[in-house]
Amino acid sequence: MSNELDELLYRAAEDSVASLAFTLLVERQGPDHAPPGANGQSWAAEAAFAGPVSGKVVLVADDAVLTALAEHMRCLPRIGNRKPEAFRRLLRTVCDHLLCELAVGDTPGRVHPPRILGRIGPLDALSGPHAAGARLDLADGTLELALFIHRYSANGRSSPSMAALRH
Repeated sequence: MSNELDELLYRAAEDSVASLAFTLLVERQGPDHAPPGANGQSWAAEAAFAGPVSGKVVLVADDAVLTALAEHMRCLPRIGNRKPEAFRRLLRTVCDHLLCELAVGDTPGRVHPPRILGRIGPLDALSGPHAAGARLDLADGTLELALFIHRYSANGRSSPSMAALRH
């Protein structure tokens, strides 16, 4: 991780996967960590948030990860294609965890309903200046995340993490 925000984003994603479908947390072994989409198709989704911290999180996931996630999430209805709902719930949970960390002492803010951007090529949705990035290599594939921050004013102060903002 290159900075404190990267670490926060990684932990939020890791905690979210663990709380929603703990069976996915077995990391792949070996040096062949391919980016999302390298071994099949990937999907992207984004969720914006507003409050003391405003911005969005973009999540890119291998189709195999979404399939496994949908199979392991007990809170989903047992009918139809469960992958889109699993994807949205994962992203919402990541944002909730992240905002609780970023808005220490403040009300975390509000996460807007996540929206699925569709199929993408490797890293298409993660390009551009972002405050933090994280990658989880899981048994079924890869998750990549990017955090974009538009405004940060938790407790009326700037975060030390904001010094690490990349442009």
